[in-house]
Amino acid sequence: LTPILHRADMELRGKPVDLVATARTRADIAEVVVRQNGHLAPYFFGSPLEVEVLLSPETAQAEGRLLLEGAVIESAVANTPGKLAFSIPADQLRVLTRFTVALAGGEAGSDRRRDLRVPVEPGQSLTLVAFEPAVLGEDGESDAVSAEEIQQILDAARTLGFAVQLVELPFVDDALAVLARPLASSGDPKIAALLEALSLSAMRSRGFEDALWVAVVRRPFGAVAAPPPVIELAAFVRARVAPPRTWVSLPAEGARAVAVASLNGLPELIASTFPSTSLSGLQARDRIAADRLRLLGRLLPGERVVMETPRQEHRGTGPGSPVATGLTAVALDGNGRELLRTPLRAVSVDRPTVIAELLPVTPEMRRVEVRRDDGTQACAFTRLSGLPKLTGVSVADGELKWTYQHPDGAVPALSVELVRRFGDEGGPEEISVPFLTLDACGNAARLPRTRVRSADAVRLVASDGWNAVEIDAGESSILNHKSLVLRRLGSGGFWGDATGVAVDAWNVNGVAQLDDQGNAVRTPVVHLQPDLRGIIAVAAGEETDRRDLGDDDA
Repeated sequence: LTPILHRADMELRGKPVDLVATARTRADIAEVVVRQNGHLAPYFFGSPLEVEVLLSPETAQAEGRLLLEGAVIESAVANTPGKLAFSIPADQLRVLTRFTVALAGGEAGSDRRRDLRVPVEPGQSLTLVAFEPAVLGEDGESDAVSAEEIQQILDAARTLGFAVQLVELPFVDDALAVLARPLASSGDPKIAALLEALSLSAMRSRGFEDALWVAVVRRPFGAVAAPPPVIELAAFVRARVAPPRTWVSLPAEGARAVAVASLNGLPELIASTFPSTSLSGLQARDRIAADRLRLLGRLLPGERVVMETPRQEHRGTGPGSPVATGLTAVALDGNGRELLRTPLRAVSVDRPTVIAELLPVTPEMRRVEVRRDDGTQACAFTRLSGLPKLTGVSVADGELKWTYQHPDGAVPALSVELVRRFGDEGGPEEISVPFLTLDACGNAARLPRTRVRSADAVRLVASDGWNAVEIDAGESSILNHKSLVLRRLGSGGFWGDATGVAVDAWNVNGVAQLDDQGNAVRTPVVHLQPDLRGIIAVAAGEETDRRDLGDDDA
C-alpha cells in the first residue's frame, strides 16, 4: 500500500507499506446438536450435556460463547473448521435447561445467535444385587464375570437413564456361587434352580426388596463363545433379542425381580424390569417397609408343606411370587377371629417349589394358620407374649459366644448373619445375609471366618418362631485378602473356590484323595459317592476349608 497526498496539482507519494491479511467467510449458525454420553434426547440428570454448534459454510471458523443463567461458557479451544463445542456441567442442568449460543458479534435474532430449551428427565435410580457364579468347564477350570465388568455395563446404562448401584453380598450360597456347566438354553433346568435360589436369598436377606437380584454369567444361554465386550447399548435395548437368549426373570416376594442374565443382556433386563412408565401390577400391592412375618418353606410332591421357622422383620416386599399354590395364610387374633387372609404363592409350578410370603403384622395378631383350599390346616404359628433376649454376645479369636433367654421357655432358632453397609461412612443402607445355623441348645460356636472375603459385622439372630432379637457382636468385621470356600456341586461333586490359588490336596475323613497313579488329587473338582458321610476338606495355599458331607447348606 502506498499513501498518496493530493495538493492542488501536486501528488506526493509516501513510502510503500507491505501488509498481510487473512480474509474469512462470515460464519453463521447452521445447526445446534445436543448430546449426552454420545446419544441424542432424551437427556437425564447426572451427566453433562455436550453442545455442538455447526457453522455455515462448513469451512467457516468463529469464536463463540454459551450463555447459561448468567454464566458464560467459552467454546473448546481445539475447534475444527465448521464447528464449535461446549460442555454444560451436570450440576447446571435443570428440568428445563435454557441456554444461548452466540458467535462473536451475534445480535439477538440473527443467524449468529440461537436460544435453546432442553428438557432433562430425572431418570431412575435403582439397585442391582449381583451374583457372579463361577461356570465350570470340562477340566474343572472356572469362568466368572467380575464385578468390574458388570460395573462397566452399568456405567454405560446411564445412557438409558439408569443410575445403578451395584451390591454384592458378603456371603453367597453354593447354588449361586458355582455352576457345574454352562447354561445350555433358556429352558435349561439350571435356570429354574437359579431363580429359586435367588428368591430364597432375597427372602432370607433383609434389605433391598425393591432391587433386581440377578445371577450374571458371561455367555448367552446356549452360546458357544462369549459375546464381544463392547456393545451398542441403546440399539441393543430397542432390538428384538435373537436366540440364544440373554436373560430370564420372574417377579419375587423379597425382590423387585429375580433374574439370570448374560453380561450383554443386562441392559435390556434392567430396561424391562424398571420401565419408564409405572406398571399397575407393581403398584397394586402395598410394598412399603412394615413389620412383616417371614413365611418361607417348600411345597413338596403330594402337596406336603414344610416351613422354616418364621420370624418378624421390618422390611418391604417385592411384587410377589408368580405361581398360585392353593394355600392361604390366615391371621387370627387372641379370640380366634380372622383378621387377614393372604393367598400363598410359589416360585415355580414344579414340585418341590419355594413358598414365599412377607405377611403384614398388626399388634392384635396372635396366630397364623396355613390352610389348604379344602380348609384343612397344613401348619400354624403362635405369637408368644414374651420376647427372646440375647446377652453377652461377643466374638474373640473366631469364637462366637452368647446367652439366650426367653420368659416362656421357647427354644430358639439361632442363626449367624453377615452384614454389609453401603453409602457414606458405611451407612445408612445395609444388607444382612445368613451365614450359619447354630445349635439351639448351645451358647458358643466357632465361626469359619476364612470363608468370608469381607463383612462389616457379624450379627446373631434368635427367633422364638415369631418374635426375633438381633445383636451385632462388637469389633466383628471381617477382611481377608483371600478366601477359600468348599462348594457343593450336587450328585457328590465338590469344587474348591480358591480365588486363583491352586488346590493342594483333598481329604475325606482325614484320608487323602489319590488318583489312579497314587498321587494326591489337586484338581479343582472332586466327585464322591453321594451317600458318603463324614467330613470333606480342601487345602489351597495356606488355607483349609472343611464341611460335613451331609450338609446341604453353604
